Amino acid sequence: MNVAVEEHNVEIDGLPIRYLATGEGPPLVLLHGAGDNALDWRWVMPTLAASHRVYAPDLPGSPDSARPAAEYSPAFFERFVASFVDALGIGRATFVGNSLGGLVALRLVLSEPARVTALVLVDSAGLGREVNPAFTAVNVPGLGEAAMPFWRTPLGAYQRAWGRTALLFARPPGGVPREWLAEQCRLAQSPGYLEAHLTVLRALVRPLGQREMLVDRLPSLEVPSSSFGGHATGCSRSPTRERRSSASGKVRSP
Repeated sequence: MNVAVEEHNVEIDGLPIRYLATGEGPPLVLLHGAGDNALDWRWVMPTLAASHRVYAPDLPGSPDSARPAAEYSPAFFERFVASFVDALGIGRATFVGNSLGGLVALRLVLSEPARVTALVLVDSAGLGREVNPAFTAVNVPGLGEAAMPFWRTPLGAYQRAWGRTALLFARPPGGVPREWLAEQCRLAQSPGYLEAHLTVLRALVRPLGQREMLVDRLPSLEVPSSSFGGHATGCSRSPTRERRSSASGKVRSP
């Protein structure tokens, strides 16, 4: 499907933010996971654009958006998303969140349900204590900082990108788009990105697993919602198990 995806820039609470947009129709906001950016959604945006106006921001910490000295907590990102929606005049929207993006979207609908038409969680954080052990290593003092000089080299960035495929893709290497690998290498070599990513992970994960658990609040959701788990995710060591579903109903494919 040949659909033009537009790149825009907007200032949110004093922070320059890049976002992608395409399509016409009811608004749909896509929120990417930790350590990624809006490119993650490029492969599905044309299909979604057939029936929606689709927005995919680069969350703060991404190289093409601001990388402020912030705590990068889920609460920080929740405030950002609310401000992003307000700045663009989007109004009520369907939110689709992956990993960190899912936790942020879930927090938003729980605190401000009037902003959300429907919610879709894809391998969302916050729905289980378990997490891939590779992520808990971020809590080892100095370990992440010691790896950064190597990850910034072309070889280190490439090695890091391939390491992430085992965490994020069901069937690497054949199922990994080359554009995604190239983007991961670019991200790793961008000033400030690795530091921001490490801060995000430490805000999400503690030595024994995820810091925030909201699964018990799913039945209280006031909007239609669905949750999906894939075959590879950093958010659970039981990735093929579908997460607990909200009692409020199912959402048709946005």
